[in-house]
Amino acid sequence: MDKGLEIKFILYFLNSLKIRATYKAVGDLVGLPPVGVSNYLGEKRPFASWIVSSDSKKSFMPTGYNEDEIHPDLKQSKVLMTVEELTKELDKYN
Repeated sequence: MDKGLEIKFILYFLNSLKIRATYKAVGDLVGLPPVGVSNYLGEKRPFASWIVSSDSKKSFMPTGYNEDEIHPDLKQSKVLMTVEELTKELDKYN
């Protein structure tokens, strides 16, 4: 599957469950470095804000997003930190 389609699928999944996942977890799953994941997210918008930094000092928020570009439920959601956690959640719905 195309990397862009894989990331789009993951975004739909994260949005539907209102769960965050780190750039690293998503990147590990699709075979990209964490910084490469950003290239496939498109414009900064609430839909894409579910993929976040793994830096606790940044409160596990998406990198470079303004407040109006972040989903309103983001701060209350859990964060999937590793590819194993992300895969486990995805497997529940396959």
